[in-house]
Amino acid sequence: MCHLNSTTTDTMSSEQPELVVSVSADASLEAQVATATRTDVSGDASLNATVADGNTSPCSPTTARRLAAAASSRRRTVSGTSLAECGDSLPPEPQEGNTEYKLKLIDPTAYRFEHLVTQMKWRIAEGQGEALYEIGVADDGSLTGLSQSELELSLQTLREMAARVGAHATVLRTRSTAQGKCVAEVHIRRVPDSQQFLEVRVGVIGNGTAGKSTVLGVLTGGELDNGRGKARLNLFRHHHEIKTGRTSSLSHEILGFDSDGNVVNVNAEDGTAVCTAEICERSSKIIKFIDLPGHERYLRTTVFGLTGREIHYVALVVAGNIGPTGTTREHLDLAVVLQVPVFIVVTKIDLCSRSVLKKSLSEIMNLLKAPGVNKVPLVVSGKDDVVVGAGHFKQADISQVTPIFLASNVTGKNLDLLRSFLNLLPATPEPETLDEPPLFQVEETFQVHNVGPVVAGTLLKGMVRCGDTMMLGPDASGTYLPVEVIGIHRNRTPYRAVKGGQMASFLLHGVERSDIRTGQVLLHETGDPLACLEFEADIFLLHHATCLTPRFQATAYVGSVRQTVQVVSITFSEGTGVAPGASEALSAADESTTPRLASSTSVVADPSLSGPCAGDTCSPSSAARKAGGMVTGDNAIVRFRLTQRPEFVQVGARILFRDGPSKCKGIGTVTMVQRHESGSLVLSQSPRAR
Repeated sequence: MCHLNSTTTDTMSSEQPELVVSVSADASLEAQVATATRTDVSGDASLNATVADGNTSPCSPTTARRLAAAASSRRRTVSGTSLAECGDSLPPEPQEGNTEYKLKLIDPTAYRFEHLVTQMKWRIAEGQGEALYEIGVADDGSLTGLSQSELELSLQTLREMAARVGAHATVLRTRSTAQGKCVAEVHIRRVPDSQQFLEVRVGVIGNGTAGKSTVLGVLTGGELDNGRGKARLNLFRHHHEIKTGRTSSLSHEILGFDSDGNVVNVNAEDGTAVCTAEICERSSKIIKFIDLPGHERYLRTTVFGLTGREIHYVALVVAGNIGPTGTTREHLDLAVVLQVPVFIVVTKIDLCSRSVLKKSLSEIMNLLKAPGVNKVPLVVSGKDDVVVGAGHFKQADISQVTPIFLASNVTGKNLDLLRSFLNLLPATPEPETLDEPPLFQVEETFQVHNVGPVVAGTLLKGMVRCGDTMMLGPDASGTYLPVEVIGIHRNRTPYRAVKGGQMASFLLHGVERSDIRTGQVLLHETGDPLACLEFEADIFLLHHATCLTPRFQATAYVGSVRQTVQVVSITFSEGTGVAPGASEALSAADESTTPRLASSTSVVADPSLSGPCAGDTCSPSSAARKAGGMVTGDNAIVRFRLTQRPEFVQVGARILFRDGPSKCKGIGTVTMVQRHESGSLVLSQSPRAR
C-alpha cells in the first residue's frame, strides 16, 4: 500500500515529526524514544518528568527531524519503497489491491459517476470491505495536488460514491505539497451484505508480567488503570487468576468501531460501558481479542490458542521496564513459524526512565531483525506512522513492517494511536465455502445450568443454522453421534445462523456433556465422518538438540487437536534427502526465514554433536539420515501415530509439535491421513504426496 509524502507539511498536525524507521544508530534510536514519548498535551506534565528522568534530555521535534534525516540512508524499505517515503511522488498506482489514486473528482458526468462507483466496489472487494483513496495524486504517483476548493468538491463526490455503494468515507489525513496544493488520504469502509460487521481476531501474547490483560481492559473498558491492575479484573475467568494476577486460560474481549473509526464500547455522553449486544449493533468493525497466558507454566495453552483459534494477527506485549524475556522470544518464534503478522505494544513506559526504555527498545529491534524473523521495526509516534504501518501490515508479506507502540495503561499515553491502528487493520478474506458441507472445530466446551451442553469454536466452512442436525465426533472408538443445534451465540449475542470463518457457540441437544471434548468436530449429517490414528506430514525441523528418530514422542497441535504423537517413520526424497516442498512450512517466498528462529541459539553443525557422526567427517544431516533420523534444518515426510484416541485430521492442515516444556520442535503440513476403521485405507493425500 502506498501513502502520502511524509516530508511535506501536515496541515492537520504541524508539529508532527518526520516518520522515523528503526536503524542501528544510537542517535536515531534516541530520537525515536523521544518522539514516541513526547507529550502532546500540556496537562501531562507527570509523564514529561518521567521521560526526562533518563541520562539524556528529551530531544526537540527539530532535533528529532535532523537525527532522522542523518540516518535516512540506512532506512529499511518494503517492496522497494522507503517507509519514510519519497519527496515528490508515490509509486505508480497498483493495478490490484484496495488502493486507488484520483487526481480530482469534480462534477463527473452520470456515465463517469457510474464507472467510478463500479471501480469503488471492486477496490472495496479487494480490501475485504475496506479501501484507501489518495486524492490529488496522479496515476503515475506524482503529487499534483488540488486547491482547497477543488479538494472539498472531490471529497464531496467521493462521499456520494461511498453512499451509493453503502459505504462510509473518512478522511485520514490532509497534507500540503511544496507547491501549496492539497492532497488527502481517505478510508472507505463497507460492511458486506452477508455480514453484520467486519471481524478481525487478534491474539495477545507476551510475558506474564508485561500487562497484556491490563492493556485489553483499558482498551475495551474505556477507563485507565490505577497502577494495581484494576482494569484487568473483568477479563479474568477464575478466582486464582484474580488472586495471582496471572492469566491461565483463554479469554475473549471485543473492541467495536463505528464507520467513522470511533470506539463504541463506551457511551460518549456519560462514559458508561456498553453491553456486548449493543457493541455489535453499533459497530461496523470489531476487533476480537484473544488473551493468551504469558507464564511458561501455561505455554501449552498459549500454543493451543495460537494454533486452534484461527487468529489473524498477534499483539506481542513487552514491559518497557523489563524488556523482552525468554518467554517473549518463545512467543515471537511461535508467531513467526505460524506466519501470523505481529505488532508490538511496549507498556509501563510511565515506570521507566528514557535510558531504560531506549535499552528495551533496542533489544526489541534486535530481536525483530534477527535471522529467521527479518521484520522491519517501525516505532509509531504519530498518526502518519499509524497509517503507514497499517498499510504495510499485510498477512501475505513475510518481511512485513512490525509497528511498535510505546504506551502507558496508567496515563493513557499513545493508546489513541493503538486504537487508530486497530481500526485500520486490514480485514482478512472470507472463505468462499458457503456451498460446502459445514465443518465446525470444537475449541472449548462447558455446561450451562438448566440449559445444556455448549461447544465453542470456529466454523471453518459452510453455514450452520438453528435446527440443523449434525454429527459430533470422533469419540474414543472413532464414531460420531447425531446432535441438533438448538441455539447459536456469537459475541454473546443470539444469532439464527453463522458462516464459515466466524467464531460461535452452539447449544446442542441429544448429547451429554461427558461425551464432548476439545478437538472434536461437528460435521453435516451427510458429511464424511473421518477418524484417524495415523497421518503423514511434510515437516521442517526447527530445533532439536540431537537426532530425531522413529519412536520419538512429542505433543502435536493440529487445529484444535492437541495430543501426544509418536514418530513412526521418516522418509527423505531420493537424492537430496529433502522432502519436496517442505520449505513451505515456513515460507515459500523467503528462504532466509528457514535457517533458525530468534531464540534458536544453536544449530547442529559440529559432527561430534550428532551421535552417529562422532569421529566421522560426514555432515550431521547425512549421518542422521544414515540412522534414519533428522537434525535441525532437515525436511522430510514424517509419519505420526496418535497415542491416545482417534482424531479428525484433514489433509492440508498445519501441524506444530513440541517436546514437553521445550521450544517448538517442528512445523509442517499434513499430506495424508489414514482411516481408523480399516487401518490401511488412505482417505486422501496431497498431489505432492502422490
